[in-house]
Amino acid sequence: MQQRGYWGTLIGGFLVGTTLFIFYYVSGAGFGASGGFSQLSAFIIALFSKSYIASNAYTAKDLGEHSIVHILYNRIFFIDIGIFIGGFVSALIGGRLRFSVDKGQTTPTSYRYALAFFGGILIAYATRYARGCTSGQGLAGAGAYSIGGWLFLFCVFAGVYLTARLFRRQWL
Repeated sequence: MQQRGYWGTLIGGFLVGTTLFIFYYVSGAGFGASGGFSQLSAFIIALFSKSYIASNAYTAKDLGEHSIVHILYNRIFFIDIGIFIGGFVSALIGGRLRFSVDKGQTTPTSYRYALAFFGGILIAYATRYARGCTSGQGLAGAGAYSIGGWLFLFCVFAGVYLTARLFRRQWL
């Protein structure tokens, strides 16, 4: 299948904004994806030990009405599934579906895997610390004119700009 070009940024921005607006209207809440994994983890642990979920300060908040932890009550879980399916379908339609490791010519594959693993841990920690991901804090927060959302976006762009030079050789 031949690879197709990407959509323009104006079309993409318009569609993201429209999706965010519809999501606010339908669900009454912002659009974010970072809580889905912790909700799924709490659901799986609750299948074996609901008392552990109740006794843990971090996971106790996941208990719903009548002390029920069920993943089907969580809108973020469905957002995460939609992101995965949408990305897969988009790559399939655009002719970009491939299984490979993106890296620079001189970068060993094992080093790239190590960077991805530790980067994932860092992002997971930072997302929980910031109380949201780029979609929750950046899109929903800034879209609602939250000072915290705009500050988050400024810090993300500044952080990316400052650290991109450190890792540039891993990609070239």
